[in-house]
Amino acid sequence: MVKVLRLFSTPLRTVSPTPGWRRLLRRPRLTVACVTRGASKEKDYNDGGNDDDDDDDGVAEAKNAALRLLSYRPYSKAELTTKLQDRFFATDLEEALLRLEEVGLQSDREVASVFVREKWRVSKWSPTRVRHALVQLKGVDEQTAEMALEEIFGKPEEAASAFEGWGRDVDIDDIDDGGGGVSAELWQAVSRKWRGMRSVSSLEAKQRRMLGWLQRRGFSWSASSRYTRMCVERLEENEDSIH
Repeated sequence: MVKVLRLFSTPLRTVSPTPGWRRLLRRPRLTVACVTRGASKEKDYNDGGNDDDDDDDGVAEAKNAALRLLSYRPYSKAELTTKLQDRFFATDLEEALLRLEEVGLQSDREVASVFVREKWRVSKWSPTRVRHALVQLKGVDEQTAEMALEEIFGKPEEAASAFEGWGRDVDIDDIDDGGGGVSAELWQAVSRKWRGMRSVSSLEAKQRRMLGWLQRRGFSWSASSRYTRMCVERLEENEDSIH
């Protein structure tokens, strides 16, 4: 009898979770997703495999996470996958992004179009550099990239030669009115850059800077040399005549 009383009078010790349990407790999404998937499979088995059920928790959470990112700026499908792949199962994430694309909330074509317009109008990137960034950095496929580039630069063969032989018989006064296409737009940016280097006394230094500026934007040596030579012939000589 005394032993029994001692047993019940002994205070219970609080058992702290082991490190392994702590890791599991810190990952509620994984546990919920696994339970949800198991329940879904059991339900499909019982009712004959109905495919018209609502999104399970994993797909719904992946969609909400993608929508939060898209509320800040357009993302390509590859970018969303890279950002969210560590948080959701691959099948749930793929299904979520597919459904967003189907209802028009995510579009690689729109992402590519916005990117091309921005990089040309703001930074004057060449078609070559824009294409590389779309395919390699944003994960857009080649066909989508070409369609977006065509909106600004025209057909691929036109884009390749647009800046190579331009400027021989062009009147600068006509260009300043806004005509002439992308080649004239580049000339306007180049001429502003050249006039902004008035503090550089050496002509050779100006030429080196202009060549570097153009080549960093992805233009070929031929196109960079032509535009730089036009600056020397049409802008430098005009400034000399004024002074």
